[in-house]
Amino acid sequence: MPRGRLPEFIGAFAVASRPVQLTFDRIELWGRGLVALTASHTPAALLDLHAALSETLVRSGLPVDSRPYLPHITLARNAGSSASFLMRAHEPLEVKWRTSGHVFVKSAGGRYNVISRY
Repeated sequence: MPRGRLPEFIGAFAVASRPVQLTFDRIELWGRGLVALTASHTPAALLDLHAALSETLVRSGLPVDSRPYLPHITLARNAGSSASFLMRAHEPLEVKWRTSGHVFVKSAGGRYNVISRY
């Protein structure tokens, strides 16, 4: 995103959102050794928020990722052999996450800085 347009997007991302409870309950190994905790079910309220934010980007002339939306928590990067240990966990892993809004963040090298809260 061009830096000069940042104020425009801070306002544009102020779309309505409903509270969400998401349960992360699956460990997956993705490409390049990324281990992610994913949800077997994505609540409609979160899908609606994703759609509204995507529409904002399209209207602004910015590209939108064409892959299906998949909320996740990154557990490890470049995991290599440690990934197999995580994948064989005997006890079910379940992380419940509740939201009451959303944030606009800047991502850089696996670090996230909050720009605005909604």
